[in-house]
Amino acid sequence: MSYTYHAHTPFEQQVLKDISLEIKENLWVSIIGRTGSGKSTLVQHMNGLSKPTEGSVQIGQTVIASDQKKRLDKPLYDQVGMVFQYPEHQLFEESVFKDISYGPRNLEWPTELIELRVLQVMGKLGLPRDLAERSPFQLSGGQKRRVAIAGILVMNPKVIILDEPTAGLDPQGKRDILKVIRQWQEEHQSTVITITHQMEDVAEFADQVVVMEHGRVKWQMDPFTLFTTYGSELEQMGLELPQLIQFIKELNEGYDSSHRLVPTSLNQNKLYEQIATFLKGNMKIAGSLEDIEDETR
Repeated sequence: MSYTYHAHTPFEQQVLKDISLEIKENLWVSIIGRTGSGKSTLVQHMNGLSKPTEGSVQIGQTVIASDQKKRLDKPLYDQVGMVFQYPEHQLFEESVFKDISYGPRNLEWPTELIELRVLQVMGKLGLPRDLAERSPFQLSGGQKRRVAIAGILVMNPKVIILDEPTAGLDPQGKRDILKVIRQWQEEHQSTVITITHQMEDVAEFADQVVVMEHGRVKWQMDPFTLFTTYGSELEQMGLELPQLIQFIKELNEGYDSSHRLVPTSLNQNKLYEQIATFLKGNMKIAGSLEDIEDETR
């Protein structure tokens, strides 16, 4: 599929070009690329917010084609949930409960079911029940983010799309949000699609990575292969590597090809152990694993 802004006008601009992409269910897929590479526009086609100007998009059994005239018979709310960047800016109701329940109320779910689902989702996201009647604008930044995400998860979509889900949060807040999403994915067998510039998050959570460049899909592969095989190409594209992979790359510059450290995992603890063993074996430094962690940081 392809997508052009302001098609057939003097201001047209092709943003997506000949995209051919398949995302299998129950995976965590991260989409990365420089600003302007088409990431956000791509995911807006995955829940019907945008319609391709050429080709088609299929979500489950629903097909959205460029030549499709009539609107979808059924919205995709219960299939695909979209969490935009800084979703807390979209909070507007007078209470946390009303904000989270906005979607189900508009779909006229039974009152008892709405209350049950809202409280369940709040519990999963670590939001105490006594926050339900408080104004969302009185909450901390991390709590607001959780309320906004809860408003999507309450619909129990099979696919969850998050555009920079940890933007603006402190390191602990970032990890907490991602761990909650991972737990939700595992419990509900959901597909998670994230747009991110945080390569540490990609290394830890993603099953697959889609790399966008100039409106095209350049690569689609597992993160280990991407970071260990195409690291130089990623850097040339202006994308960073996970810190420990970058450290290993710089470390290897001091050795010939036959004595270099070859990472076998993206797991941080395993990488620390590999680095420690490598450095001790080459008599560069001696010390405990904690020493190595301090050195790499």
